[in-house]
Formats: sequence, structure tokens, C-alpha cells
Amino acid sequence: MSNPAEELRRAREAAGLSLEDVERRTRVQSHYLKAIEEGNYSALPGHSYARAIIRTYAQCLGVSPAPILRDYEGKLKHSATVEAPKRSLPSRKERYAARRGRRKDWKTALPEVFSSKQLLIGALSLVLILGVASTLYFVDVFGSGPEGDESASPETSEVREEGPPSEERGSPQAASLSGDGNEVSVRLVKTSESNKHGDEYAIGHADKVVVTIKASAESWFRARGGGPTASVMKDGYIKAGQTETFTHSEWISLHLGKPDKIELRVNGYLVDTEGQKDPQTYQFRLDDKTDEKADKDS
Repeated sequence: MSNPAEELRRAREAAGLSLEDVERRTRVQSHYLKAIEEGNYSALPGHSYARAIIRTYAQCLGVSPAPILRDYEGKLKHSATVEAPKRSLPSRKERYAARRGRRKDWKTALPEVFSSKQLLIGALSLVLILGVASTLYFVDVFGSGPEGDESASPETSEVREEGPPSEERGSPQAASLSGDGNEVSVRLVKTSESNKHGDEYAIGHADKVVVTIKASAESWFRARGGGPTASVMKDGYIKAGQTETFTHSEWISLHLGKPDKIELRVNGYLVDTEGQKDPQTYQFRLDDKTDEKADKDS
């Protein structure tokens, strides 16, 4: 079979399910499901999230994800030789290297390329562009209506889609209801490049923050309740096979010595730590926007 993912379409049609039916079951957007069936992997988000989406879809239909993942990896390597792969959110290493490279190129090329006259013209153009961009930004922020589910950022859907719906990994549907019956959401709102306290996630429709870590190898950890500089709830070493759970009414700051050896979940959702070998800090807080909306609705 030229496209192993066609097995997903056959299994779905045999089960009498539409793409929208599968979307409701897996919480994976239907256009991603269609792209997988067609083998159009370039339409999927970042590498780690794409693998999770493929696993989730396959397990929902009872199909082995292994052949599809091999096909995905093969096409990914092939496309890398033609052009740079498109990613919705580069890895920490890639973002850091790209930022350093741009800074170095700018410093070395600026004296050679631009004359004083060109610099003046460029500066005036930059001021004009910034003025227009600022105007558009404020119009967009203060003049637009509330965002719907379809306009949610890629990070929002990616984090929520990461955990496959099998019983062994913990079904998102089973752990996604808050006390008032709303579905809990988890979204990445700040990255470590813009936030000195690490990646920051906002948890919506929840009355508390619940973080669980499970170690595949020994790792050091520290959990703070209330924010990145708040008092320490617990720290120390977690051994392979052990599980620790931390709960706070508003905010949990978590530092991990070996993130790639930890299965990290927040309010039932899996946070991707694959390939993160260096110590990392994560911030998990209740989403103020959803709390305000809930107060208005009530």
C-alpha cells in the first residue's frame, strides 16, 4: 500500500464514522485527520505533536500506528533534503540556535551592506512599519470579539491532543471535566524564550491546578505553590517508577532536572517533554480569561 494511512480511512468508514465524529472522540481537528488519511503530513503541526496526533487517531480506530509513523518519518526525512520542514513551534534548541544566528548575521553584515543614507531610509521605513503594526495590533486586541474554538492557537489543540485515548495513558475525556461540568483546557501562553521562568501554560475551566509526574529514571524536582518565586511545596529526587502529585488552588511552578525522563501531566493532559535533556522549568496556572467568562455567564 503506497499510503499506509489509507487504512485509517477504511477503518473509519467501516465503523460508519465521519471525520467530525472522530474529531469529537479524539479532540483532534478534522482537517488534521483528513491530512493524515491523505498522507499529507506537511499540514500537521510540530514533529512531537504530529506523532501524538497520528497515535491518537490510530488507537481510536483500533489500527496499529507503527506503519503510519514509519511512513511519516520517512517522508519527513525526504522533505528535509528538499526544503526546511515547516513547524508550528520549533524546539527549544532550534529556537535558541536561530536567535543566536540572526543576531550574529546582523552584527557582521550591517556595516558592509548599508551606507549611512540607506540606514536613514531604513530607519524611517521601520518607524512607519511599527506605527502601522501598532495600530493594527490595538484594533485587533481591543476591537475584536471573543475567540471561538476554531481560532484557538495551535499550542492549545496540540497540548490537549497529545495524550491518546487509551486506558493505559489516561483518557483525556475521562479527566477533562471541571466541577461545573465544563471541559478543562490547557494551552501554552508563553515560551521559555520570552519568559524567564520557562514555558507557561494556562488551564481553563478548572478550580485548581493538579500536576502529576511519573519517572522512568531518577530525576531531581522542585514544586512551588503559588508562582515561580513562591514557597517550595516539595523537592528532592523521584526514582524510576515513582509518581508524585501536586495540587494548588491557583499556580504550580515545577522544575525538572531531567524532563525527558518524566511523564508530565497537568489536569489530566500530557505535556510533551520528549528530547528535553537539560533542566527545565514549567509554569501551570489557572486561566484568568476562562474564569472571567464563567463569572459573566453566571
